[in-house]
Amino acid sequence: LQGSHPFSEKLVKRSSRLRLRDAARIVDYCFKKGEALNYAVQNNIFNDLTSKERRTVTDDIVNLYNPIDKEAFLARFGDWETALLAIDSTTGADHDIQEIWDDHSVYLRMLKLCLNRGIQPWRFNEMETTDQLHLVKVLSGISGSTPEHLRRFLHL
Repeated sequence: LQGSHPFSEKLVKRSSRLRLRDAARIVDYCFKKGEALNYAVQNNIFNDLTSKERRTVTDDIVNLYNPIDKEAFLARFGDWETALLAIDSTTGADHDIQEIWDDHSVYLRMLKLCLNRGIQPWRFNEMETTDQLHLVKVLSGISGSTPEHLRRFLHL
């Protein structure tokens, strides 16, 4: 991964085929305008290029459109080997977070029950205390509802 063209030779425009220079010009133009390289543009770029030329253009695209500041990245880790080891060591760790599964259909049943009775649950705090207690009692009778569901549903 060292250098700006790890998978190809660096593009030397004056000694390259016209088709390769055209492809590089399209990439530069799109980048300067802040445009993404959609499929139509990519087809135009890579059409009639050899596999060696495709690798060169691909390296140019990666270098131009890469959002990572390589110098700052390497300054943090020291070298590529340490950086790659850090990336490999932490990849997938974000999936180790255990989340509590919650049956959200309970909230739909609560909402449906309220609306069928003409109650607007989002106005719970404006209701009289006796009406609030009655609503809590009715909603707690819904199958699968817990006190936590009621608290969340009524924003308590």
